[in-house]
Amino acid sequence: MKSSFLCNYVVSCCVAAAMLAGCGGSQPPIGAPDAMPQTSAIATHADRGTSWMLPEAKSEDLLYVTDSGYGSFGDGGSVSVFSYPHGGVVGDLTAFSSPNGACVDKAGNVFISDINEREIFEYAHGGSQPIRTLGDAQQPNGCSVDPRTGNLAVANIDGSVAIYRKGKGSAKTYHNPILIDAYYCAFDDDGNLFVDGFNYYHSNHNFQLVELPRGKGTFKDITINETFVTPTGVQWDGQYVVVGDGDPEHLGVYRVDVTGTQGVVKRKISLTNSYPLGFWIDDKRLINPDIDKQQVEFFRYPSGGLATKVITSGVNYPSAATVSRAKT
Repeated sequence: MKSSFLCNYVVSCCVAAAMLAGCGGSQPPIGAPDAMPQTSAIATHADRGTSWMLPEAKSEDLLYVTDSGYGSFGDGGSVSVFSYPHGGVVGDLTAFSSPNGACVDKAGNVFISDINEREIFEYAHGGSQPIRTLGDAQQPNGCSVDPRTGNLAVANIDGSVAIYRKGKGSAKTYHNPILIDAYYCAFDDDGNLFVDGFNYYHSNHNFQLVELPRGKGTFKDITINETFVTPTGVQWDGQYVVVGDGDPEHLGVYRVDVTGTQGVVKRKISLTNSYPLGFWIDDKRLINPDIDKQQVEFFRYPSGGLATKVITSGVNYPSAATVSRAKT
């Protein structure tokens, strides 16, 4: 079955969490020894209701985590910023309705997609105000930046993908008739774009992975040798396309080797007691925003297993994560 927050990102996240509990079973918090405590910085600045960033953030590696908000149409969404990999709260970006996607370019600029506002906001590393805002004719979900060209791709709720040349201007939109929705996307090192979503023609509207090859205008539908049901993320780990499945019987993330239109699962990675959603892979770490338990979890990659770190401070309804490196 589809998770409610994947069927429609603008439903109440409280309802979404309840649905997750009904599907996969709500688990007690992971007892990680280095779970981050509440900090005085977040308590001081949160009362102001405005975006803020500690001065030292610009010189640190940063983890950005979207908070998709609450209420029937998304309300009060924000982006929490943490020092990386330590996990201390260093900033909070507000003025969103329901931010769901997050990605970063080679310069460290961070893109945040807001599904309700139909906009993508770009922030400089450690900046508290957007340096650019891009409009999207559809409702944007996950995003990715091509490391070769700087092109920004955004997956849309109608199943299309909007691509902004060098992350600027107006988008060129690509459609795949097989997709009902598109949720997350990721470029590989060669500029091929992979997108997950639901299959319009499947009797149960199950998971579908598609590829937009570099320089092409038509998607390829990827057939995978194992069953997937609920799309919850797609990343490129430098060797494989990594996809998430939120179905209780298939819960986990999978390394998939794609050749032509065929995908072969090389490894299933279990994230113990966790629901994979909008995850980010950073070399030997997988960072997972767990909307069910309202926390951000660090896992060893590709071994998975129990979380090695849990962040709870400044986290409400996390839906996507990305890491921006400080300039050296």
